Amino acid sequence: LVFLLFVTTAIKANEIEIHFDGTEADSNLGDVGWSLTERKDGGFLLVGEHLLDEKVDSYNRKALLIVTDAAGKPLKRIDIPGFTHAGRIRQVKDDLFVIAGNRKGSGASIIFTDSDGNFVNDRGNVSDSTNRPTSANDAIQTADGGYLVACKESMNGFLTKLDPELKTEWATPALENMHYIKSAVQGPAGDYFMVGQNGPGKGIFVAHWSAEGKLLKQHIHLIDKSTNKGRRILLNRDGELVITGMLGSGGRGHYLFLRLDPKDITTPILHARVDPKTAVSNYGQAMTQCRDGSYIIAGRSGREGTHLLSMVRVNEKGEIIAGPKYFGVNSETSGEAGYDVIECRDGSIAVVGVYGTTLSKENNITDVTSSADFYLVKTRLEKN
Repeated sequence: LVFLLFVTTAIKANEIEIHFDGTEADSNLGDVGWSLTERKDGGFLLVGEHLLDEKVDSYNRKALLIVTDAAGKPLKRIDIPGFTHAGRIRQVKDDLFVIAGNRKGSGASIIFTDSDGNFVNDRGNVSDSTNRPTSANDAIQTADGGYLVACKESMNGFLTKLDPELKTEWATPALENMHYIKSAVQGPAGDYFMVGQNGPGKGIFVAHWSAEGKLLKQHIHLIDKSTNKGRRILLNRDGELVITGMLGSGGRGHYLFLRLDPKDITTPILHARVDPKTAVSNYGQAMTQCRDGSYIIAGRSGREGTHLLSMVRVNEKGEIIAGPKYFGVNSETSGEAGYDVIECRDGSIAVVGVYGTTLSKENNITDVTSSADFYLVKTRLEKN
């Protein structure tokens, strides 16, 4: 298939905004960006998906790897071989990156690429199962040189541990009602943690496994008895777990900032409802800790289906110290959202997501319209 690439950019002072889609012959079909990482030259590697027909609720799609220059303009648009989903890309070595996703016929899978988009290794069916309908949304390199893959079976989350040769060491059973698995992390003691949400969103679901894959604890945090959704987990510089997502209250959503002790995931060190004092909902989809110790939460702000990509900088108490900052068209018929965020080498913040979607049911590709685009933003978010 031959693709024509249409690119639209809007460059402001110290900022990059770019959105683009692929067109097959005479049809314009939708795209969404799920994750990004930075290349040595200041460009980016983006992963996401492209719809292959206008039935957005179908699974007829393919996963894409996009290589950009430092201005965000695509240099290469590459099909990830056999993959229908690509949920996360992470750097694991100087010029080696791992992509977690779903390969048709193999379920949860990972594949490796260099910074130019050359695929160098892969492992399909990481759960070693022929009867589990699985997909992978994250993969991290572990302290022993192996890999931990955060997977889902239908909607329920589980982990798979691979050795450095990509052979399966263990795969955990799926945790019932642990939905929307987006990320996992290795703890300071070599143990593992994953975050999701309890069923329809009534709780932040956190699970703790030993280094050998034994389930040690699972806990559902229900803060203020409101709608709670966990989306991203990281290990901060102090060895604490930090989670973002959404807390609902009074018909509105707020960015979640939750800190936990890895030795006790049941009792929060701190939970904060990060509220920019706007009249709309704010939903944290991604988070990173910056070199100065602060955190960037990225996601979306607005009403369902008419929202903007948003980001905010908070301190260790979850207090806003910069932002919020918004990107998008503020249309009554479409919206933008950010799904992954990084701090770049120059100190700026980069977010990848979707542009021009009527997103209204969580953040699934099935809710992206046939005209949606990849969306890449790079900006400064200086302290207030």
